Amino acid sequence: MYQKAWKRDWNHKTKECADNLHIDIRAETKANFEKALQIAFSFHTVRAYDIDKEKGLVLLWSIEPGSLKFPDSYNVTEFAWKWLQEEWDEKLENRVACDPEAPAYGSSDVWDEKGFRVYNERWGHVGNYSYAVCAIQPAFIWIGK
Repeated sequence: MYQKAWKRDWNHKTKECADNLHIDIRAETKANFEKALQIAFSFHTVRAYDIDKEKGLVLLWSIEPGSLKFPDSYNVTEFAWKWLQEEWDEKLENRVACDPEAPAYGSSDVWDEKGFRVYNERWGHVGNYSYAVCAIQPAFIWIGK
């Protein structure tokens, strides 16, 4: 019975039923951000979002209570990039690092660059968001000697 349900629901061409894609990408530059989101969006179309203080910008494939719906054919990647830049402005102004173990911005043998984290958690969810595609947070990227 399990096998029949799997075969019925799984669409090999669109891969719409993969529920356990796990990603955790930290990088810098807009080009890498676009590539990270391309991977994250490979199984679901983003239809809504929520901004969570702990998790960051949570992108959703279906509307959840309290989330906001994107208009049809909205450029989610550009929206997310703009949100990330605004978050960086606030974090640098307040000198708040996403990684509590990170040295203060620009103060060590390695140097820090503004970057991002695109991630999801167990079974492709983010926190209590069952319809999450991924979440986005600002992240310091360490550049070694």
